[in-house]
Amino acid sequence: MKHRSPSEVRSYPSAEAYKFFRAHRGQTFELDELEQATGWSPVTLRTYIVKKWPNLVKAEGTRGYRVVAFDFSEQEFLALQSQVGPIPAREPKYDYDVTLSFAGEDRGYVEQVAAALTALSIRVFYDRYEQVDLWGKDLYTHLDEVYRKRARYCVIFISRHYAEKLWPNHERKSAQARAFEEKSEYILPIRFDATEVPGMLPTTGYIDANKREPADIALLIANKTGLDTDLQGTLQYFRKSLPKYEITIEGTQIHFYSEAERYEAFFPARLLVEMYRENMIDSMFLAPAIVPW
Repeated sequence: MKHRSPSEVRSYPSAEAYKFFRAHRGQTFELDELEQATGWSPVTLRTYIVKKWPNLVKAEGTRGYRVVAFDFSEQEFLALQSQVGPIPAREPKYDYDVTLSFAGEDRGYVEQVAAALTALSIRVFYDRYEQVDLWGKDLYTHLDEVYRKRARYCVIFISRHYAEKLWPNHERKSAQARAFEEKSEYILPIRFDATEVPGMLPTTGYIDANKREPADIALLIANKTGLDTDLQGTLQYFRKSLPKYEITIEGTQIHFYSEAERYEAFFPARLLVEMYRENMIDSMFLAPAIVPW
């Protein structure tokens, strides 16, 4: 039997699919991009999306798709890809979806971001939420582990205060070690000003906190991590069920408005997303006519 070299194995379409999905975690793409990466035909890819990858790839808009969950190693993905049936959704291997690193002077803004993330059901490491867990621990060691190993992403709020503080810089160094090891977009910078921070290149893409409300930042984080999928699915379900209404996300709430029904109301997004996940919107929200049809 002829043994293939590692480079030949990596050239398999399934291996190219693995690399494509890993590079596009939480991102949208069009079918022709995946076709070009794998060499598979559009028909094959559409079949795989429906039958093999329904837990990994979701439709986004009219032409696009989004990689919503992908934390497999290459060996695991190739093994699952070769089996009959869809690749199962994988339980998160991280304790947190996102960690927040900031200076105390910027806490007022960051605390609103943390609250909005929590309202969107995103697992966030924010120090005030962790006081009991942090009590008595060696914080130098524990925070290094949190910022280097235990989250999918780290959001750093850069300011002149951040650059001056001991603990934020410890967190930053741990996060940068993770980003260097994985060669990934692990660090998501948000800037209050143009302060230079060691190891953060000026060409790195960032979000300007001065131009965004905290709830907007939370939605951007959810979008980046791919964790807003259920939120978008909830909105689409309501829009299909209630065609007379304008239904939008406003901060951490879903806004229902109908001029014809003379109705306007806000409901917590987290509550409605949980109903959507449990397939309970019809029985608990629409059937009782909480929003008049």
